[in-house]
Amino acid sequence: MKVAHLPKIMLGMRRGPRIAAHGDRLTVTVIADELIAFTSNDGGKTWGQPVTINEVSTSAREGLHDLAGAPDGQAFVTWLDLRNGKMELWGASSKDGGRTWGKNEQVYKSPDKSICECCHPSALFDVDGNLAVMWRNSIEGSRDMWMTTRAKGATAYSTARKIGEGTWKLNACPMDGGEILALGGGNFGAVWMRNGEVFISRGDSPEINLGKGKQPVAVHTGSAPPMVFWQKGADLVALHNLRGAEPVKQASDARFASVVALPGGKGVLLAYERGAKDATSVAVDRL
Repeated sequence: MKVAHLPKIMLGMRRGPRIAAHGDRLTVTVIADELIAFTSNDGGKTWGQPVTINEVSTSAREGLHDLAGAPDGQAFVTWLDLRNGKMELWGASSKDGGRTWGKNEQVYKSPDKSICECCHPSALFDVDGNLAVMWRNSIEGSRDMWMTTRAKGATAYSTARKIGEGTWKLNACPMDGGEILALGGGNFGAVWMRNGEVFISRGDSPEINLGKGKQPVAVHTGSAPPMVFWQKGADLVALHNLRGAEPVKQASDARFASVVALPGGKGVLLAYERGAKDATSVAVDRL
């Protein structure tokens, strides 16, 4: 079903629409000239009118954002924002499944004025309704991943903290934003790329180097260790066990994976792009 026709949609390098589901209610966000939300209360058969989320025109024009849905139907969207001239991280919340949105709030501003300019941010609610937001920072020449959290029912965010032990001095944007892991009890971890290598961190545990690659994503399936997928050369590889196992090839000529756990511990769905630029397709694997 067509959601909308927009004259311009920001796409590529993790740009593009996001979706959250709450029963029969669906919320889709997309950045055209503005950050826009669409909602459906009949499982996607029909869609409401667009709602503009960013309060300052064209401030979300970099096109990088993420949408998270909570178990109680709330939604949260975060995006890279240029309203103050330098790249900052902003967000907005919806208490009615995306039909209306609260006031824009500054989630984070770098003490060096700008966060990393074109790495996608991430947002995730855990099963209890706690929220985590992650982005790539830029402080004193370091392009490291940082995270803040917001407890269920709270309005304030925790003090932002750097993810992992190492640091990456880089005078450029690597265009790689990583992904958050919900660990339970309000604790969160992450997978991310640093200097051409993929790392995972689970709460207060030391970071683990998973190997060379980029664009990692991960998902928990019940009580099992997280499954991690990332690009290694021209292939998409998978790691199903963090205890000394070697990554295996998931798909050839594949990139930009996205993964979600199926309800009831019934595995995961993995989607990714594959093929040449002029003949790109999307594949979906059930694992």
